[in-house]
Amino acid sequence: MKGKALIFVLLMFSPAFAMLAVDKNSYNKGDAVLISGSGYSPGQVVNLIMGADYMILFSKRIVADSNGSFTYLYNLSFLDPEGAYMVSDGASSMNFTVFPTRNSSYYLVTFLSPSPRTYERTETLNIRVNISSAGEVVTNATVQTFDLKGKRVSLTEEGNGVYNCTFQIPADAPLKQENIVVLVKKYNLGGERKVAISIAKTTLNIDLIEPKLSKYDVGAKVLIKFTAKYSNKSVADVSVNVSVNNNFLNVSKKGDTYIAEYLPLISDEGILNLEIYVFDKYGNYGTHTMKLTIGGAFAYWLRINSWWIVALLVSGLVIFIIAQRKLSKATTINKLRKKRNNLINKKKDVQREYYVNKTIDKKIYDKLFTDINDQLVRLDEKMHELKKRRL
Repeated sequence: MKGKALIFVLLMFSPAFAMLAVDKNSYNKGDAVLISGSGYSPGQVVNLIMGADYMILFSKRIVADSNGSFTYLYNLSFLDPEGAYMVSDGASSMNFTVFPTRNSSYYLVTFLSPSPRTYERTETLNIRVNISSAGEVVTNATVQTFDLKGKRVSLTEEGNGVYNCTFQIPADAPLKQENIVVLVKKYNLGGERKVAISIAKTTLNIDLIEPKLSKYDVGAKVLIKFTAKYSNKSVADVSVNVSVNNNFLNVSKKGDTYIAEYLPLISDEGILNLEIYVFDKYGNYGTHTMKLTIGGAFAYWLRINSWWIVALLVSGLVIFIIAQRKLSKATTINKLRKKRNNLINKKKDVQREYYVNKTIDKKIYDKLFTDINDQLVRLDEKMHELKKRRL
């Protein structure tokens, strides 16, 4: 994404014996940088890139001459920032420094926004500055900045010496301090100003479409539908976990909408916790929880077991014994389910420590994850056997 990352990628595609050079170690704004290269194959296409911090000043494809050499002259403008520069062909790179001049620092740039604070990834930055000289506003100037992908962006003049533009912080922006640079040029005079901002992770917003209700009867399907967004922009690449009382559900996707279903059981009567957890590959995540009230267990039981009522009238004693055994079986299953829920909670804690907090390494994570899964398999087998066991 950033200039340095692009230069790193280029390192894999140029011959190791090529040499790159610049004619000086430092320049002033307005100087010409003479870039030369040698040791290439005749006619080879050289990917030449120059950047300052995350800002990409140019990226150009140059063809080596019959001697495997090239020269390229880059004229530093007042719209290029001061500071440390690097020019690279992928195989080699050269560093140099660009200094301001009196004329390049003539105009005063005053930031109206952003303020020097912490901003979240995917947040929109509003760059707004006032350009002046000796107390007088400067109009009809060329004013530029760089977005956090390194691309040059022009500011639009509002009037009264105020210029602005907006851009969005990338979802994968490095979590560190960055300098937002604004550069101005009018005639043969310029100006430059920086403001430091810090980048933090963003919270993925979960827009719950279903369920609209919070109360359901046993046996009534609960439809779960939601979307995940970065600051109201749909997210294309996220992982999703949906659970009800720590029972993970199968999730499908239709367009930007994630869909899951849950069918409450008799043993679910009471309060259930619906939890949605989404996360992307950059460490951004979001959660949404909702309490579901489940009722009507007895009515559902009567409906699916109405033949038992007839049997009860015929042989009350037999039905009583069966009911007692069923209660004992349900109690045992509930105890096993509670133990299973505790293991699921432990599993989620391990996942969170590995994926989000990064406090355990992969070897420990794999062992803990495998041990928990083994215990869950044994519990599920027990519960399955209990459910199959005849009364």
